[in-house]
Amino acid sequence: MQEIQRILLALDFSENSDDALRLSCELARGLKAEIVLVYVDEVAATVAGSSLATEHLTWASRQLQKTQAQLETQGCRVQALLREGTPVAEILAAAEASGASMIVPGSYGHSTVSSLLLGTAADRVLRRLKI
Repeated sequence: MQEIQRILLALDFSENSDDALRLSCELARGLKAEIVLVYVDEVAATVAGSSLATEHLTWASRQLQKTQAQLETQGCRVQALLREGTPVAEILAAAEASGASMIVPGSYGHSTVSSLLLGTAADRVLRRLKI
């Protein structure tokens, strides 16, 4: 069995992300693994170069720093990544680039109607995963 050294935690900063944070930290401590936090900013990618993109990226960066500090105070080793683009492609790219052997989807859901029609980003990541 492959040793888990890096856990990629894809966050959208929703309430569902809070549960994923707690569980990922417990798991990482137990496995002595590093957590790679990833937030994918779709809005900034859509309106690149605009003041809205800058605001979004600034907000996301602050949220990532806050989350990283929170996990570090709980004894977790953490690396934070802020990416722009579509969540599925960027989460998969971050997993490959970081050498993650586990991905924890911290939500990246949609409204109920679009989830039924398209599936969530987490569903699509799982279908395309090569870990």
